[in-house]
Amino acid sequence: MPTPSTPPELATEYRFDALLGTGSQGRTFRATRLADGLAVAIKAITLTDIDDWKALELFQREAQALQHLDITGVPKLIESRQIDTPTTTAFYLIQTLMEGRSLLDLLDSGTQFSEDDAIHIAHQIAIILQQLHQHRPPIIHRDIKPANILLRHDHNCALVDLGAVTQPNPQRGESTVIGTFGYMPPEQLHGQALPASDLYALGATLVHLLAGIPPYQMEHQRFRLCFHPHLDVSPAMLNLLERLLDPDHRLRLATAQQLIVTLEELRNAPATVTWATTPAQIMRLGQPGHRTLFEQLPEAPRRADRAYHRAFLAPALRYTLATIIAPILAVAVVALGWLDMEGLLLGLLPLFALIHLLHTRRQTLRLLRQGLKVEATITKLEKRSDRTRVHYRFDYHGPREAYLEVDSEQCALVVGQSVGALVLPQDPHRSTLYPPPPRALPDLAPQ
Repeated sequence: MPTPSTPPELATEYRFDALLGTGSQGRTFRATRLADGLAVAIKAITLTDIDDWKALELFQREAQALQHLDITGVPKLIESRQIDTPTTTAFYLIQTLMEGRSLLDLLDSGTQFSEDDAIHIAHQIAIILQQLHQHRPPIIHRDIKPANILLRHDHNCALVDLGAVTQPNPQRGESTVIGTFGYMPPEQLHGQALPASDLYALGATLVHLLAGIPPYQMEHQRFRLCFHPHLDVSPAMLNLLERLLDPDHRLRLATAQQLIVTLEELRNAPATVTWATTPAQIMRLGQPGHRTLFEQLPEAPRRADRAYHRAFLAPALRYTLATIIAPILAVAVVALGWLDMEGLLLGLLPLFALIHLLHTRRQTLRLLRQGLKVEATITKLEKRSDRTRVHYRFDYHGPREAYLEVDSEQCALVVGQSVGALVLPQDPHRSTLYPPPPRALPDLAPQ
């Protein structure tokens, strides 16, 4: 590649060495500051280069953002200049040079990223985003994608191209959509940018790294990116991606700090993960493997797994035995004068419990056999002593809310998690999450 010529108006201070890239906001050059030999990046744009004023606005917005930033992994502004020449007006943005290759360049050259690679990159970018979002005023990048993330020679990451930055304002929309399709969340398509918007874009970037396929080439259903068929990663990573890529920003991870904590837990997790491959192995709602079991579940009508039939046998036998013994004991206690005749009613309590159990069994097995598969999202978890009430939302002839209660030790769900559910078409107010832990069924009456 030929060495670019240095513009005469900068020739006394800088020497242009190489063209790094060309985009809608001008061209970026690698250059050397003649006074001390410092390697810099110079972004240049002229009025004759642009088709509309938006490109110049974004160029100037990047200069304003960099002016107040001092964040490791983000270019530092050295100076910005506006120079009038006889033929045009030129604008220059001179910043520290971030050495490295973009993730997009690495992908295009055939690099395959492992799950550990993705966790490392995500952790580095999350730390940068935390500082951007906590800046006063907060800064939203709005264009996170593989092309704007550099992997440096020391294996640290840099986030570049801050031309699309903005400040979060839920009430304000922009007439021009800024960002890159496939990586932008739904709210950004409507001109709304939030910290969670950057987290979505980072999640889409991770999907691209792990799948080797850009997200805009994947199927979308109701604004939800269908990435599962393209990935071979751990259940914990799938769960994290689901929490990053929820189309509803209210159900995503809310802050970069939450993402950092989650990534550190994921990085420090044991190498072996118990991944359930049959309903009998499900011990907790949301356990690794639950998503695969839901996707493998045949459409109704179907047979309920044997584990769900067996789940009711032991309590049914206990209640049946108690139904036989309790009345005899109650009669004996009344005969001895320890209780009056009303005490005989105590002997009927096991019978009532048995009737309730059989009703629960019938309703549950009906739901497991005839329930229609739907996508659901965990909206709230209410812990009450040793029980947890799990609220979830799904669409069936319109949005619906439901909940169920389980022992807290049987719940591994998190708010915002995407899960599978079953709903009775004949009775839509009856639903349950799938797959439920078999041992929880006797106390898990479908709502």
